[in-house]
Amino acid sequence: MTTHSPAEQRAYTVKQALGAVPLSRSCLYLEMASGRLRSFKVGKRRLIAVADLDSWLAARRDAATSVAVAK
Repeated sequence: MTTHSPAEQRAYTVKQALGAVPLSRSCLYLEMASGRLRSFKVGKRRLIAVADLDSWLAARRDAATSVAVAK
C-alpha cells in the first residue's frame, strides 16, 4: 500500500489545475470533454488527479516533440 504525506496533494480542482498549467478554463474543459484529460466528479466538484494531469502534459510534450522532429 502506498502512503502519502498529508501535505501531498493527490488531485486538483479545475481552478487549481489552471494555476498549475497556463491554459484557459475553456481549453481545459475541452481537453476533459474530448477524453484527452481524465477527470472525475465527487459530488458537484470536478477533480483532476495530479497523475492524470502529469500524463496529459507528457503526452502533449511528446506530440509537440514529434511534430518538431518531423519538420
